[in-house]
Amino acid sequence: MDSGEEAICEEYESSLEDLTFNSKPLINVLTMLAEENSQFAKSITKLIANRIYQVCIISAIYFLRPC
Repeated sequence: MDSGEEAICEEYESSLEDLTFNSKPLINVLTMLAEENSQFAKSITKLIANRIYQVCIISAIYFLRPC
């Protein structure tokens, strides 16, 4: 991964971490950032997949905890 790709991925990941609820403006920013950097689509897709995985684990832990 070159420095340009790394910088874009860090920016995308940071914005993705801010997405903690259904925020259309933030989703639009993430979409535009991905479109502007389509040459890094594989890396951006991996970031999205990792974030979904993290959120699923956190949700599962939350719902499985005793009341």
